[in-house]
Amino acid sequence: MADRPLEIVLSPEADLDIANAYGYYATNSVDLAERFLDDLEFSFERISQLWNTHQVRYKNVKCRPVGAFPYLVHYSVDTEKMEALVHGIYHQKSDTPLNSRGA
Repeated sequence: MADRPLEIVLSPEADLDIANAYGYYATNSVDLAERFLDDLEFSFERISQLWNTHQVRYKNVKCRPVGAFPYLVHYSVDTEKMEALVHGIYHQKSDTPLNSRGA
């Protein structure tokens, strides 16, 4: 089971988080915003392939850093469906409660 990659499934909240982070970086530099997306895509690939190496942080939610950016991908794993549900992409210094979305 661990050898098979997981499908990455984004929640609507995660989509919004990605759009907000991209918009923030794009106001400074489109290149920087594109690097953020590249690093995020790499994080998704790593989650898909190495999901069983990340520790549970809270409520069966695991976290993976987004490259050099101060964000963490918060996700949970459904081994029956072989899916990783991405709950959100949180800034590490955010004051948003990590479980405010019902993760």
